[in-house]
Amino acid sequence: MADLNARIKPKKSSTASEVPLAADLEVAEIAVNTADGKLFTKHTDNSIKEIVGGSGGGATAIDDLTDVDTSTTPPTDGQVLTWDNANSQWEPANAPSGGATAIDDLTDVDTTTVAPTDGQALVWNNGASQWEPGGVSGEIEWTLTANGTTDYIFAGPGFAGTETDPDIYVIRGQTYKFTNTMGVHPFQIQSTQGAGGTAYNDGITNNAVSNGTLTWEVRMDSPSTLYYQCTSHADMNGTIYVLEQPGGGVTLPSANDGEALIYENGQWVAGPVIGGVNYTPSGDPNFNNVELLLLGNGVDGSTVFTDSSSNARTATATGNTQISTTQSKYGGASIYFDGAGDYLEFAPDTNLIDWHTGGAFTVEAWIYASSWSGWALNSIPFMCGNQSATQLQGFWGFGANNSGNAAFQYWTGSQTQYVTGSTNLSTGTWHHIAMSYDGTTIRVFQNGSLDASTTSIITPQTSLSYNFTIGALNNNFITGYIDDLRVTQGTARYTSNFTPPTAELPTSGGPPVNIPYSIDKLDDVDTSTVAPTSGQVLSWDNANSQWEPADLQGGAVRTALGIGEYVDDAAAGTGGVASGALYYNTTSSDYRLKT
Repeated sequence: MADLNARIKPKKSSTASEVPLAADLEVAEIAVNTADGKLFTKHTDNSIKEIVGGSGGGATAIDDLTDVDTSTTPPTDGQVLTWDNANSQWEPANAPSGGATAIDDLTDVDTTTVAPTDGQALVWNNGASQWEPGGVSGEIEWTLTANGTTDYIFAGPGFAGTETDPDIYVIRGQTYKFTNTMGVHPFQIQSTQGAGGTAYNDGITNNAVSNGTLTWEVRMDSPSTLYYQCTSHADMNGTIYVLEQPGGGVTLPSANDGEALIYENGQWVAGPVIGGVNYTPSGDPNFNNVELLLLGNGVDGSTVFTDSSSNARTATATGNTQISTTQSKYGGASIYFDGAGDYLEFAPDTNLIDWHTGGAFTVEAWIYASSWSGWALNSIPFMCGNQSATQLQGFWGFGANNSGNAAFQYWTGSQTQYVTGSTNLSTGTWHHIAMSYDGTTIRVFQNGSLDASTTSIITPQTSLSYNFTIGALNNNFITGYIDDLRVTQGTARYTSNFTPPTAELPTSGGPPVNIPYSIDKLDDVDTSTVAPTSGQVLSWDNANSQWEPADLQGGAVRTALGIGEYVDDAAAGTGGVASGALYYNTTSSDYRLKT
């Protein structure tokens, strides 16, 4: 059989599905279809045979593969091949049949070292990098430092290192500690936002701590949203979300085979592993653009008027302006003006009063009146605007006129322009009115319906010499109630008919977030940089340490077919290639039959 030493040369075709004819090859010659990744040879009976991995060529046993070792430790019944990273090879090992059948089979869960007891939950152990049984209750402590006078810096459980002004999540019934040893930057938990916000002290000791530890046993009736604030620096602040205490442990939702747990809209649900969810937290997506937010909340007769925007503007009240629980749209109270010298004023700035320079603007409120008489001066509405309470200076005003029509007016420097609705609002009930400007069109709405609009806008003017005033113009005063008044700069909230707010306006942000969960979200897979095409496989990119889409060709074909690569015949024999088996000679770049 000296002819085994004869050299053979492969032939190739790049035409998909093409198979060589008998006349194309000599006996034992090789043909490669590079389009399909298939190998063919001519048999002694002149027939063409496809070479399939392990069937007459290449590796004849799994241990012949260069990255598999079943000889050092022979496998036993029921074992599987497991990757040994230290030796860079697959080796026999025990594994649960069909994957993890118990939670302790997961590599980052340990319920064996310390067995769980009734009512415990899995708690993350950062030092051991694993989940372990533990109590749901217990103290969590965060350490506070600062970034100048602009941010708190948090360190402790839940943070990979440190984070500036993060959202904090706490659970009712648990105890938390905030340690501030800086000697400055008093750390206070509050029920309202801003440096002048209202301190929240229920269950808290050492609030507004600047050198020590604030301890908070979160009460079961704590509000769902609170805030933390440096009482000395307005920019150092954040939001605290209060969550429910799980009862007696964690209850997982029921799921079908192959589903995963997905956090969707505030809760864990079962769902498919591929796809995505649209998660919209509660809140106002445009809250960062809110310049003034008056919810009108408080005890009856109070003269405290809280701006719930992030600006926490200070109101100056005149007359008997007060909080009233007699009428309320939301929140149990509203702001009452008795028509005899009552009004509110806020110091002006361009964000609050310049409705025409920021590209977009919205002002809105719920209003209630027994009579609309007195809500306008010569058709000039003055529920709120850049106007004087004691002089005839109204650069713009919004509200209702004396006939109960929603109306907006502005001053051009020489004349007053009006945008007035045609619907007469009834008395003795609440109405939502709004004015929006999108950079081109002024629109006036009543109860969500577009009532008037114009694109003819003539050189509007505003003046920082006059306040943002609510309830008065030139010693004329409204009689009635205002609830949930909001001014938004840079956003035209309403451009067509809409449903008026069905609850009290939110006091925090919450932009929509899309949370995808697909193979591309695995840390070592990238199918985004180069999108896969039909028929491609995931191939390891050693330079980038990740799996990427690639064509199955060349060395990948040989790997898939189990054909080894060796520098010569002797190396192939050392590598376990049996006589008569096919291998790839890397020196001559062709296929050989082992002698």
